[in-house]
Amino acid sequence: MPAQSSDSPGIRQAALDYIEGWYEGNGERMERALQDVRILDIYENASSARVDAGDWVDFLHLAKWNGRWVIVNVLWEMRPAPQAP
Repeated sequence: MPAQSSDSPGIRQAALDYIEGWYEGNGERMERALQDVRILDIYENASSARVDAGDWVDFLHLAKWNGRWVIVNVLWEMRPAPQAP
């Protein structure tokens, strides 16, 4: 079950700002992206989240800094290409 707290909206917004910013300027590609955000864990001023975005998966480490959630680190992995039948 994904982690939830009163900070969840801020964490989610930071993750969406990151992934939607990546797609900015290419609306067609942005529409194809899943942009699913799952908050995996929250502890005090630290959090981890997962963003499923089309061709890859991003794992984000976030920190609450000056009252705002910001991304400190991103680890990503490409999804495997679909196999031909």
